Amino acid sequence: MLPPAIEPHALLVTPDACERLADVLVHFPALAVFRCAGERALHEITGYTMHSGAIALGVRHQDGAVGELVACLARAVHLPARSADVLVAMDGITQTDNVGAIFRNAASFGARGVILSPRASDPFLRKTLRVSMGRAVNLPWARARDDEWPSCL
Repeated sequence: MLPPAIEPHALLVTPDACERLADVLVHFPALAVFRCAGERALHEITGYTMHSGAIALGVRHQDGAVGELVACLARAVHLPARSADVLVAMDGITQTDNVGAIFRNAASFGARGVILSPRASDPFLRKTLRVSMGRAVNLPWARARDDEWPSCL
């Protein structure tokens, strides 16, 4: 199993979003799902308008290690076969839009994971997650330590 970096804890949704997410929510029986009256109520509660009817709260775990990521990917027989096993590496990318775009494109082109240099920006920043279209949550990634970068590549 690939190491999780974030574990969902609670979800605040509109009734419409709850219906759209029904097939996903069955996989998280312990997830607390709170429903609100609609888009306007969700906006008033959160202060954000770009949420598509759902906002999640998660518990962040420690960033994964590069060796752990590679070992998990090597054992991951349930992943679809690829013509080439590709890992994307980010060396010092700090602009949140760029980090999000790299995650989004890595997922689109079938990369198996992402390796971040010690100085690369955090993939879980709100803007990065929005630009990545959530791919930073479901694409495995690890952050290299100073003493292993760039030799881990």
